[in-house]
Amino acid sequence: NSLQVPAVRFQLSNISLHTLSDWLETSFVHLSAVNDHQKMKFLRGEPVSYVSTAGGDDLVPGEFLSIEAHTQSDHLQISIYTKRLAIAADIVQELCDNLSIRELESVADPQLFNLRPLLQEVDCKPSLQSYNTADLESLRVQLMDSIDLFDFDTVQYRLDKLASMNKEAINYHNERLKQYECYQSAITKLNLLIQRAANLRNGQSKATLITDARNILKPLLTNNDDSSSRLVSRIEFDQVSESLLNLLCQGSSESS
Repeated sequence: NSLQVPAVRFQLSNISLHTLSDWLETSFVHLSAVNDHQKMKFLRGEPVSYVSTAGGDDLVPGEFLSIEAHTQSDHLQISIYTKRLAIAADIVQELCDNLSIRELESVADPQLFNLRPLLQEVDCKPSLQSYNTADLESLRVQLMDSIDLFDFDTVQYRLDKLASMNKEAINYHNERLKQYECYQSAITKLNLLIQRAANLRNGQSKATLITDARNILKPLLTNNDDSSSRLVSRIEFDQVSESLLNLLCQGSSESS
């Protein structure tokens, strides 16, 4: 049922139902369609599949996709139902490219983005605090003193302790590296999500969304406290999350 699947909705002016149908026929293989003069509906079934002509994501077998077009006075009202943001973004961009649509605004359901878990990953940037090596340096000096004094029992004790501290330092840096790689992965995924949300639009609204998203995310991407991995307060985090989600759904910061 398309009503249970997230949707992207937009209007097309100066585009006929026939022109839209011709384009869809080139992008969908084995298309089963219901057509009349006022309404056109494409449902994803076993014989239906969307093929990206721009090298984007294709549908996997059994994946639901529905594209509905309704004639309303002087424009078409389009709804794309899919659980995958990448599919919706690819369809919008190919539609704009093939039908020479320079400006397009759209609205999207929030379920398409699954934003909050991703922002929580970004909010846990590894601390910039370095491992304290002062104790290691002090132990090395003490070890050399023991060697000079031929105190071999103490030498062995301090060698064992030095090995243990070296292992601890290596584990610390490995854990920091793992955390940083996870953080970088989260940043990459967030950038990709914003880019795909922008691709639900075209022209000025597309460019504006990216700029507005960067401004909203500034509190989350700036760490002024090296002693804590939590970048913003819980209230600030909720504000960033809500503002960004509104922007991705509505395409304008004025709606957030």
